[in-house]
Amino acid sequence: MSARRAALAAWLGLLLAALVVVAWPRAARADDAPQMSAQVDADTVGVGDLVHVTVNVQSSTALPSDPRLSATPGFLVRGTSASPTQTHISVNGTRIDRYGLSVDFTLQAQRVGVFHVGPPTVSVGSLRYRGQEVTVRVVPAGQAPPRRTPQGPTSPFGFSPFDPWKNLFPGLDAPDQELPPPPPLTTDPKLALDAPRGALYFLHASVDKVSAVVGEQVVFSVYEYLDVSGGGGVEVDESDVHDATAADFVKRPLLREDQDATLAGYAQAGGRTWQVKLVRRWALFPLHAGDLAIGPMSVRLVRPRGAAGPRTTEGLTVRVTEPPLPGRPPGYALGDVGHFSLAAQVSPTETTQGGAVGVHVELSGTGNLPSALPTPARKGVEWLAPDLHEQVGAIGHDAFGGKRSFDFVVRLHEAGDVDLGALSVPFWNPDQRRYEIASAALGIVHVLPSAGPAASADAREPEKLEGLPAPRAALEGERATAAHLDDSRLFWLAGVGLW
Repeated sequence: MSARRAALAAWLGLLLAALVVVAWPRAARADDAPQMSAQVDADTVGVGDLVHVTVNVQSSTALPSDPRLSATPGFLVRGTSASPTQTHISVNGTRIDRYGLSVDFTLQAQRVGVFHVGPPTVSVGSLRYRGQEVTVRVVPAGQAPPRRTPQGPTSPFGFSPFDPWKNLFPGLDAPDQELPPPPPLTTDPKLALDAPRGALYFLHASVDKVSAVVGEQVVFSVYEYLDVSGGGGVEVDESDVHDATAADFVKRPLLREDQDATLAGYAQAGGRTWQVKLVRRWALFPLHAGDLAIGPMSVRLVRPRGAAGPRTTEGLTVRVTEPPLPGRPPGYALGDVGHFSLAAQVSPTETTQGGAVGVHVELSGTGNLPSALPTPARKGVEWLAPDLHEQVGAIGHDAFGGKRSFDFVVRLHEAGDVDLGALSVPFWNPDQRRYEIASAALGIVHVLPSAGPAASADAREPEKLEGLPAPRAALEGERATAAHLDDSRLFWLAGVGLW
């Protein structure tokens, strides 16, 4: 009997040892499981809004990796950013290892409802662990309550993964030493839109006027809008940019083509705050009357991938008419619209008969500067084609203009005091809505008689075709015609009789 008891005791010992061997790894794995927490920056958001799901993982065995959200119903994932940390502390010869991972999932709400997002999962070593899901309520766009101030990531171990020494030295983060929250951004109502034209990033075009006359400047601007709460990592394909078309306008740039986008301010669109930059500005001058179209500008967003795709501006139309006929001055050229002034200088003011003087004219102002000047007609005064020089470009941020210089050579063929008259440019003033005239008097040139006899106008005119007969001075009589045999009636009667 004792032998049987001894054998039974041996078998029970082996069975107990086997159970300990099997259960020990499970207990060890349970003790080594990472601690996970998940939170959202807003539990109620509007359709189209971005929400950030922050997942914090702490492990004492290995660095967590491969974070995922199991499910995101009602949302699109717009981006993911992860920040791993490692902390090694030695206290009284005992080493404590902490491995952390903080992950931010950026989601965009797509429809109204209450949604359970997650649960989040991570890998630690060869095993995968899961946390708790979060709940987010989505309301119609613009109806979400204001966001609360975001807090830093927390750890289930009681310390921040970004400041492992925080709890070792209490009092370093006293409330009186905390930095105040940044002041709210000031938005510009002029840049505000009823709704965004795309997620995270979009383009918007505008004109300073929707009606104009032929030749009147229309300022065309293109702005880019970037969501300040979720616009990080936005990238545009610079090789796939297509500027707006304006075939019925003369297009003059008000910004350099190589100039970087300039900050125009901040604006509200769809209940969110957007950073607004000016990327294009042109002065457009209509060529004719009608409803003239301005095509859209387009770019391609390549990052983040979840929001990638084309972004285009609106297509715009400007109604163009002609300036009124009543009160239109003689010599007005259609399209001369702006604010102009003329200045002229004649040198020398004395010459000999058949000689020439120079006339320097400067036409300056803003708007559609004329490229030609009408010259006064005077007997014995010959105006040759001028040399044209121009210095035109952007004036400030919203106007195009500058100066055009005309250098004429004027020949004087008659002696005496010759009045060259005055140069004038009629134009339409779009601000005053009336016609005005820019003029400059040229003054009198004293022309001395030449030493020899004055050549007549016919003599001065070179012969264009040589070998032609001299011009007739009087009409000639009718030329006599010779008599022929078949002119007689008898000839034809005889012929018929013989036949």
